[in-house]
Amino acid sequence: MRTTATGRSTRHLGIPLAGAARMVVDLSDVYSRHRLTNVMYELERRDLLRRAEIERMADRLARGHNVSRIRFALRRRKLGHLGSMSALEERAIRALSVREQRPSAVNPPITTDIGVLYVDLVWRAPRVCVEIDGDHGSAEQQLRDRARDAALRRAGWTVLRFDADDVSLRADQMARSIAAARHVRQKAR
Repeated sequence: MRTTATGRSTRHLGIPLAGAARMVVDLSDVYSRHRLTNVMYELERRDLLRRAEIERMADRLARGHNVSRIRFALRRRKLGHLGSMSALEERAIRALSVREQRPSAVNPPITTDIGVLYVDLVWRAPRVCVEIDGDHGSAEQQLRDRARDAALRRAGWTVLRFDADDVSLRADQMARSIAAARHVRQKAR
């Protein structure tokens, strides 16, 4: 069993595993940088990880793991970003990136008059944000979504919503809509 420099280890079903920091390092080889950011967030939230542990481990790694992904995720966590929280968000990021519409932030905190909201995808300079809706069509969720959208608009953001079909079947159209919204906002500045 491996342990972290602090001697902390993690167990799953009673089986000792490598420490959380080591797990992040190993996942850096296969997870996107946004997904890795979310792994760090979830581990921190459960008090299983200290960022200093990851920083020390990244400093020791010269090669063999994707240190640039680790450092990206550390920078994003310091800014309060949550990273991508679903496979659907990951697909949207990939689809938009190949269409030259890579978001500047994924699930960053945005302060509004109803509190801090975490928005799926953000383009900061033109203040455009995108929410990717999963399979939730309940009336209650739609009301919450409308309240979030209204708060974001009052805070000066353009809000666009897309669903799983948009991501999977209409990615070109989704990218064009985002590009148009960004263009309108940039022209207005």
